[in-house]
Amino acid sequence: MQQLDLAIADHQRLLRKKPQDEEAANRLAELCARAGRPDEAVSFFSTLAEALFTRGRLVLAAGFYARILQISPGHAPALIRSGEIAAADRRFSDAHGFFAAAADQRMAEGDPAGAAAIRSRIDSLDLTEVQERLTIARLRTNSGATFDLLDSSLRSAVQSTHAPDIRFQARLA
Repeated sequence: MQQLDLAIADHQRLLRKKPQDEEAANRLAELCARAGRPDEAVSFFSTLAEALFTRGRLVLAAGFYARILQISPGHAPALIRSGEIAAADRRFSDAHGFFAAAADQRMAEGDPAGAAAIRSRIDSLDLTEVQERLTIARLRTNSGATFDLLDSSLRSAVQSTHAPDIRFQARLA
């Protein structure tokens, strides 16, 4: 344990000198996680993930948010950002799951207004998914059976319990 504490102190000094050193911050977060300091680890991972998210490096940010969720499964900000990344990647069912978990977490924390705001994001995801199905159906109208295709696309979207991945639907079609 003393070795970990020394390594943590060393990495903290390094970060004070070079605050933009992402690799050192990552190692420090991992060391904190191994040392049984989950709050510190989550804090360092959150800082890294947020910096990557704002710079548009979503794949890397998603990895850090996933690591945060391994340490703290109910971490609402990480759930929300993971949902946003999944939605941006058009993985609507994944985004739906992340947002639903974040809304549940907010309710458990006694924040019904926050939960309602997140649930409205789920509704907008579902609408986006339906609109994409309609667009696909309209693009396919050149091959005939316009109304059947549109009708089946709408029925499928309405009957789904959560929005499936549109790329899977496209491949299936």
